Amino acid sequence: IEQVAVNNKQLTIYPNPSSGSFLVNYTDNIDELKVSNMLGQLVYETKPHTANATLTIDDAGVYFITLTSGTTISTKKIIVNK
Repeated sequence: IEQVAVNNKQLTIYPNPSSGSFLVNYTDNIDELKVSNMLGQLVYETKPHTANATLTIDDAGVYFITLTSGTTISTKKIIVNK
């Protein structure tokens, strides 16, 4: 489990790496969750407005999750193995 402290708040992305399905947990509500590929192209976007989100990525590769919660923005790398 990869956990990152962001402004005294906890971001957990599990599992990482994975076969394409990730659970994202945050201390506060997630206003927006975006996933971009290595070229910076947006491949997934959701506005869950909850502290938990599940996302699925179909293609193997390295991606970046950008989480927005209020004025806090955090970006983490995730890896999809197929």
